[in-house]
Amino acid sequence: MKRIHIKFVVCIVLFFLSLFLLEYIKREDMRQKEDSTENEILYSVSYDEYREEKWGNFKIFIPKVKGIGNQDLELAINRELKNEAVTWLKNDIYFSNGHQPKKPRVWCQTNRILSVELPYRNDGGRFTSFVNHFINIDIVNGKKLSFKTLITNQEKLITLLRDGKTLCSYGPIYDLDQKESDSYLRKRMKEMSDGDLNRILKQCMLPQEDFALYDEGTGDVTVANRANFFVTEDALVIMFVESGYRYYVALKFERLEKEGMINNQY
Repeated sequence: MKRIHIKFVVCIVLFFLSLFLLEYIKREDMRQKEDSTENEILYSVSYDEYREEKWGNFKIFIPKVKGIGNQDLELAINRELKNEAVTWLKNDIYFSNGHQPKKPRVWCQTNRILSVELPYRNDGGRFTSFVNHFINIDIVNGKKLSFKTLITNQEKLITLLRDGKTLCSYGPIYDLDQKESDSYLRKRMKEMSDGDLNRILKQCMLPQEDFALYDEGTGDVTVANRANFFVTEDALVIMFVESGYRYYVALKFERLEKEGMINNQY
């Protein structure tokens, strides 16, 4: 009789435990679906070709978004994307003669930020010339996302760049592996003067249309040597050029947030 009673109690406990587990699994599944829906990217990115008569055969790619869910906001975003892609080349009479557009790349596509790269390449002459044009857009307000808006403390950022402990190379450098590339870049950043670092950050803040495409005296494509930035889903990436080589310094948003250097809206 006692054994039957114990078995009965065990069965009741197992029954209620099963109900609890089923309810937990159900709620967890609902929570994951809600999170998935909240983070789901609803808009797409495509590209239109654009030409100016004075450019001849030269063309550029203009990014455009679709499916934002708000027609006015979508129009504002696409207007800003076109403006950023075209304005800096409006008065060009040199760049379009040698450079050719390459396949655009989306670095970040979230419900908050769109970061796109429009690359150009010139294989004429003794050396190949690359130009990386980055466009960063705030998807919420439809405006360009500037370096000044994203980073709230440039002086502290310089300290973080020189410290080097938390930065890494976004991709390998030369023939080095990732670990060696990180070490190389950290060492290089420590060796830089305040003037050099300030110059890099200043160029990141400069509107694209305010940066000279080329030196009118020498014909050199100066825009190919400018520093710029883009964002990924978890990092700010600063690109700078030395001796024709591009370096990509990545700083995790998590660390920038911890240090109080990033706009908390992002």
